[in-house]
Amino acid sequence: MRKKIGLKVLAISIAIVVVASSVAMYSSMDVEKGMGEGGGRDVISLVPPLFVEVACASPADGGGTAARREGTTFLEEEAGISAYVNVGQEIDLEKAETAFKSIETANETYIIGQIALDGYNSESVAPHAYVHKDGWIVTYYINNEPVGKIVQWYGHDWGAITTTTLADTIRKVCDAITFDYYTIEDDIKYYDFEYPNANRMMMITEMTKSSDQFNLTIPTECQLYEASWLHYAYHYYSDYSAKAKITDEDYFPVCIFNEFTGKGTHYRYGTFTPGQLSADGALHIQMVEISDYDYNTESAIAIVLIYRTS
Repeated sequence: MRKKIGLKVLAISIAIVVVASSVAMYSSMDVEKGMGEGGGRDVISLVPPLFVEVACASPADGGGTAARREGTTFLEEEAGISAYVNVGQEIDLEKAETAFKSIETANETYIIGQIALDGYNSESVAPHAYVHKDGWIVTYYINNEPVGKIVQWYGHDWGAITTTTLADTIRKVCDAITFDYYTIEDDIKYYDFEYPNANRMMMITEMTKSSDQFNLTIPTECQLYEASWLHYAYHYYSDYSAKAKITDEDYFPVCIFNEFTGKGTHYRYGTFTPGQLSADGALHIQMVEISDYDYNTESAIAIVLIYRTS
């Protein structure tokens, strides 16, 4: 079950407060997708995979306790936000290869490459994937890519976000090997190799056909590692524009982090600087606006936070 959040969200023991009229957030409340002990609604716990010996992660969190899988060393060097699962059976790598748009490494044990996603430019959003014959599938973005790419807009129906681009990439591998994805969907876990001490990820979205906003406060007790953004816009006519920005509590612009003009579907991604959004306990107002809007236009923003909390 995923739940659309209407007013206020309190995450774990430290409150990251979001106030809006129509904010939709990825919810792992019931299925406990990637959640560890103490996890709460509307956040995804970041859990180190047992098959990778993660140098900076605490063994108590599951890191550094199991034998390293062949070919996984690179994950610590190049991977950022990741999703992973074991399908519980041996994987036919020849079948798995058909899911990839490009192969970087392939041998009798594992495959590494990129997988294109429906609805996106194949170069800008396509996640990387590692598939091991023992049943492991790891999908990830490179550590210099904004974590906001994990938000799945394609097929979004104005409700709560119910999947991620990385989970959908795992599904594409499952389809290629003729394995029922939905039998392991709730077993998918997430981890950020770039920030091994981070233990939470929160995704917040706002979608509108005119203009809307939400207020976000990140307390100083929270260790914020990354705050990134995604801006999506669709214009049926070329003379419309959509703008996404962040302001202080007096509505003074801190930054206008993206603006689209022109017909078609647009996606852009980026990372906030500490001066634009940080764990400072201050009120930050995220706004999305469409000029000369009508029913043929829509725009949305997503804020994705990677952080540690007790």
